[in-house]
Amino acid sequence: MLAFLAVGLVRITGLGLFWWSGAIFLFGILPPFDTLIGKDSGNPPDSIIAALEQDRYYRWCTYLFLPMQLASLTLACAIWSGGDLSALDSLGLAVTVGIIGGVGINTAHELGHESEKVERWLSKLTHAQTGYGHFFVEHNRGHHVRVATPEDPASSRLGESFWAFLPRTVLGSLASAWEIESGRLRRKGARVLSVHNDILNAWAISAVLYGILLAVFGPSILPWLFIQAIVGFTLLEVVNYLEHYGLARQKRPDGRYEPSPRATPGTPITSRPTYCCITCSATPITTPTRRAATRPCAPSTRRRNCRRAMAR
Repeated sequence: MLAFLAVGLVRITGLGLFWWSGAIFLFGILPPFDTLIGKDSGNPPDSIIAALEQDRYYRWCTYLFLPMQLASLTLACAIWSGGDLSALDSLGLAVTVGIIGGVGINTAHELGHESEKVERWLSKLTHAQTGYGHFFVEHNRGHHVRVATPEDPASSRLGESFWAFLPRTVLGSLASAWEIESGRLRRKGARVLSVHNDILNAWAISAVLYGILLAVFGPSILPWLFIQAIVGFTLLEVVNYLEHYGLARQKRPDGRYEPSPRATPGTPITSRPTYCCITCSATPITTPTRRAATRPCAPSTRRRNCRRAMAR
């Protein structure tokens, strides 16, 4: 509702910012309200975890985002193809739609944690807008295991600027995802270049989506599709940069990385709180030395189980 009112105001006042409403809401309106509301670091007690996992309300929240995401992208393509917008307004619309796509990656992260096949395919469909389908593989099978280590492309290093981190994480995540998925298929005795490759079939969904949009609305929308995709996955990497900046798990004499410390009562809050992954808003774990301040997600693929593991 607040976003709707803000968009209405800029439209009425003729400031020409209507098409930039996504950026206005995300970077101009949401942060002050987030600061005023404050931080909720609580976790649900173990006694209600089972009930929460059976509550389909949360699942339907993720289900319903997908049609709205695709509808917004289709509407944007229709507007771009009409040729009525200036280049600046078209860019603003691309940024707004790209922000929705970036939030879509977060939704896909939720769906990708589920064990049901239909939800995992919905996760790939949600990734289709940004073409970031390899995140489906790398985040769950790579980042959760290697978080806060030099081998994790999604963990930003101490002193590393965002613009140095961005190409490293984009290319590194792609290479990591391909290594993980090709290794999985080889261990199963399957061909890497096949329909069973989770990266290739995720990219195929993106290709089909873009192909349909180009066939319906024409090639003039292609530059804006690329721009919104870049905005979408860059928004994800901004979150990764901020959440994992400077974290480092130390190597033990046996060559393995030390486990992340558990949260204990009375731990001094002397550094930025971080979490195991983008949406696991569990109790923050902080350490004054900036050593391992995250706890990788539990083997379970369910988000609430991940939160439960961190709360222990």
